[in-house]
Amino acid sequence: MLDIERIAAEERWLTVHPAGEVRRLDSAVLEQLSLELSSASLFATQRLVVVRDASAVLEVRQGERTAADAFLAVLDSSWDRDTSLLLCAPLKSEPKGPVADYLRAHGTLTWLPLPPTPKPWEDVRLSEEQRRTLEGLLRRTVPGILPHRALVAVLMDHLGFKPRQLVQTAERLLLAGQLDAEQVRAELGPGEHSIDELEKALLERDGPRLARVLAALSAGGDLVNWRGERITPGGVVPVLSQWLHRLLRSALAMRAYARRCGLAGELDADRCAQPRWYSAVFQKRIHPLLEREIATQPLAEASVWQRHRVFRLAARYSDHQLRRALASLSRLFPERERETGVALAMLAEVLLDLVTATPTATDTAAGG
Repeated sequence: MLDIERIAAEERWLTVHPAGEVRRLDSAVLEQLSLELSSASLFATQRLVVVRDASAVLEVRQGERTAADAFLAVLDSSWDRDTSLLLCAPLKSEPKGPVADYLRAHGTLTWLPLPPTPKPWEDVRLSEEQRRTLEGLLRRTVPGILPHRALVAVLMDHLGFKPRQLVQTAERLLLAGQLDAEQVRAELGPGEHSIDELEKALLERDGPRLARVLAALSAGGDLVNWRGERITPGGVVPVLSQWLHRLLRSALAMRAYARRCGLAGELDADRCAQPRWYSAVFQKRIHPLLEREIATQPLAEASVWQRHRVFRLAARYSDHQLRRALASLSRLFPERERETGVALAMLAEVLLDLVTATPTATDTAAGG
């Protein structure tokens, strides 16, 4: 259906629906598409019409072929073969159904699967598969940047898996001759950080890492949530305060549940850090006992994976340390502070005091 060799100078862009919304092709959009496909150009004999999101006709559920059938009817009645049609769609799996079959029969259907995101237990910004995919993209689009390996690493570490931004930034730097990796790192700024980074630092009692993330946020870095969505600057402190308060309360509650179930001895940080502890120990032996006790918030609606993270955190800190951190958080009340830098400093005080505290002889991980 699309012959790359026939792409003409004239382009008409048609957005069916923006990605992320409920996609339904109504009659007005189909009429517009029909007009675009059948209209001859005054300036070019060959044309390209692009549908930016054709998910509505490529994602066909069983018993829901109305949009796909209407779309195929438009092609049969209106498509001028001098017009190339490019259908784009972000899909989780290779498209199937009547439109996909039509594309295979009359043109080309190309499925470009994205590499999976790093697993929650992989402490990396990009997986090796994602890096290989991005390198392949640069090799096709901006090959001149690849010899500058340090610069490529800086761009990937800063941007994460954002192919379009990576290509655009690489093109700009290559054109400007700006190829010093450290200079580019400084100019790119503090970058993007996630709540997951802070939680991992708490789990590992890694004070320097906590300080680096909070300093980057204070310098204007972006904070993203668990789904990778950017949090607006005004919402960073309230979101972090709520997250920390809930996490501390959850860890304190988990310690109480563990003692009630006779699992106080399992609250051992070294034991929880063993390979396959989650699948072999927590899922099979610990969680079934905890599940009988966990009936109230803040853990009632948490998944098994979330509960395992809280259990590991509970094994790192004592009741006294968690209560002290909660009291400090409630006393400082950082979300009430208007100056973001000051509010983040308050959060840093709570977090760094927690991870650097030295347990006393009676303040053990399994005890109170």
